[in-house]
Amino acid sequence: LLEEYYEFNYVSLELKDKLENKKDFYEICEKYGLDYPATYVITKENRREIELPFGFPCAVKPNDSIEFLHLKFEGKKKAYKADSMEELKKIIDDIYNAGYTGELIVQDFIPGDSSTMGVLNAYVDRKGRVKMMCFARCLLDECLPESIGNYNALLTQDAPEIYAQYEKFLLDLGYTGFANFDLKYDKRDGKHKVFEINIRQGRSSFYMTAAGCNFVTYLVDDLIYREDKETVYFANPYLWLYVDPSVLLKYVNPKGKKEAQKYIKEKKYKFTQWYEKDKSLKRFLNYMRRRIATRRYYPVYQKDRD
Repeated sequence: LLEEYYEFNYVSLELKDKLENKKDFYEICEKYGLDYPATYVITKENRREIELPFGFPCAVKPNDSIEFLHLKFEGKKKAYKADSMEELKKIIDDIYNAGYTGELIVQDFIPGDSSTMGVLNAYVDRKGRVKMMCFARCLLDECLPESIGNYNALLTQDAPEIYAQYEKFLLDLGYTGFANFDLKYDKRDGKHKVFEINIRQGRSSFYMTAAGCNFVTYLVDDLIYREDKETVYFANPYLWLYVDPSVLLKYVNPKGKKEAQKYIKEKKYKFTQWYEKDKSLKRFLNYMRRRIATRRYYPVYQKDRD
């Protein structure tokens, strides 16, 4: 067994299966009092009998993201927005006709662009104690159709109410290990609503290290050094980028433009591929390729978004 050679801190297989399934996760949210968007589940069998408990627009995404990932069809997106029943039915038909067999999650669309989105990362030690929480607000998300919703610019900030709510959730659940939550602020009721939990660090988790919250150290302190340190509720504002700075300044929500300008001007930001101690040609080319790519494709895809 791997545990004979490696140290692990992970949830049980039973809890893993429940949390990775979006429908089961929302049932857990209901049980433990986490806010989430109003949700309706569609199956291949009942897709002709849709009775939404909310109006349009609505969001559509696969419940089985792994199966969906391997499908290829024209117009495929990571998530969809439908403004009418006709548009919703077309999205559903396109997905199932492409070979998808799982359930579809349809949710009340929370108004607002990517500036209302946020991400929370946490680490819970092997004894079930929350040791780190770090929240960041999205300034710009990805615009490529199959990657919509991925963060490309994040600004860390203090979030005491979110920290308190999600710490309680993790403790009540008996969670251990890394947890990554995607949230969106709903101005209609003033609540941050959760879309999903990833039982690992997220794709954009370098935002924490960039800001001075090196998330790997919490795992090492816990499993290697067996140290019991004070819980960190990170509050230091810092900007993480995965787009060229000029792209952020052009496409950021006007309400966040002054913030973006401030941190870029003061050089209080980091780019994932840039590393001061490694200025090799290979790293530099990789870094510049990403920056140039975002300057090229954002004008093409961002203009077609609502």
